[in-house]
Amino acid sequence: MESQTKDLSQLVELGRNQGYLTYEQVSNYLPDEASTAEKLDELFVALDRIGIEIVESSELPNTQAAGSSIPTASAVVSKPLKLSVYRGEDSRSELPQLEASPASRSSMTSDPVRLYLSQMCQIPLLNREQEIALSKKIEITRRKFRRAVLGNDYALRHTVEMLRKVAAGILPFDRTIKVSLTEQLTKEQISGRLPTNLGTLDHLIEQNRRDFQIV
Repeated sequence: MESQTKDLSQLVELGRNQGYLTYEQVSNYLPDEASTAEKLDELFVALDRIGIEIVESSELPNTQAAGSSIPTASAVVSKPLKLSVYRGEDSRSELPQLEASPASRSSMTSDPVRLYLSQMCQIPLLNREQEIALSKKIEITRRKFRRAVLGNDYALRHTVEMLRKVAAGILPFDRTIKVSLTEQLTKEQISGRLPTNLGTLDHLIEQNRRDFQIV
């Protein structure tokens, strides 16, 4: 836990000095294991306090951002498209690409399945490092989106109303709430927390109403 706190403080200090953090820098901070929800929550709270944004490396003047050691998705697709086989390491087994005749090309355009397969075989597969980097970026982006949406008073009120209906049994739990394995929460745990969390959310909504004089 002390090591995690130290890593977080170093990352926050880096963001303070740069004025931003890149997805690659945040990805390097997160462990490769799936249980990154707690570390992400701690990070977002710390970044909110000092107003640090997470940005794409491509948005920076220098595309090779500092601390970026994990290839991005854009870097993967920008490479020459050749057929490759994932062997558990960054090795590519290239196969000769056959040039399609004009007749076969015209037939493929009328067959969407063949067209799809012919294009897919030209896209290189990801290695393990790239898969981990992309999965982390997906989780980071999902949480950024969720926080942005729930920062809107209308969206927050609507969400709380749906949760209140779930707690009352009006809406089915399984069709309304998606249980995330990465957050290590079960349906029973979420149901048990709902009454307490709804009370906290009601208090926060009322506080927002007073602060911003929302009708």
